[in-house]
Amino acid sequence: LEQRPQSTSVKSSLHDGKNARNIGCSGCSAIIGTEDPVAEGLRLYKNNISVKRTGATEHAYETHSIDIITSSQLLDLIDHEGVRRFVIHAGRSDGILLWAFNPDLRYSSSSADHSIVSRRAMKVLYQNVTDVEGILEPEDGAPTPLSLEELFLPENIYDELVVSLQRSNLLMPISARIFREWNVALLDRLEKRPR
Repeated sequence: LEQRPQSTSVKSSLHDGKNARNIGCSGCSAIIGTEDPVAEGLRLYKNNISVKRTGATEHAYETHSIDIITSSQLLDLIDHEGVRRFVIHAGRSDGILLWAFNPDLRYSSSSADHSIVSRRAMKVLYQNVTDVEGILEPEDGAPTPLSLEELFLPENIYDELVVSLQRSNLLMPISARIFREWNVALLDRLEKRPR
């Protein structure tokens, strides 16, 4: 896992010769976002951002896990696009076909100190795919997948998500790790803190 940026200033650089520019942290050079010409704004990669609250000690930065941010993105797409199947990729030919099977459930697990923790999560089914473009834009005559949305992630975030899905799958009981041709995993969700 890569260290997240811890700088208050950003810099821009050209992004693959296109009109969009990457937004980079001047402190650690991590890409924290990109210009979005279509929306005429910025698209921030929340996984690469740490936030320091006013009055906090100098090195107290708050972040959220890849699970929480990805599940939030998926829930937003479910709400706004009405889809539950996604092709997630980092611009390479390979990627993940992910199905948000149950967007809201609670699960319990015990930790090393034998305490039981209840968490809110999203149950997902996923499989690795080798031809992202073929799924998103099938050749003439090939069946077109209905209700399928594309989710592009920067390479470091995509790689972190793959590791998280694999780790979650290995924590499942052996009999629950696979459903037909799909791997099963849980992505933690953001829980509202009581005020």
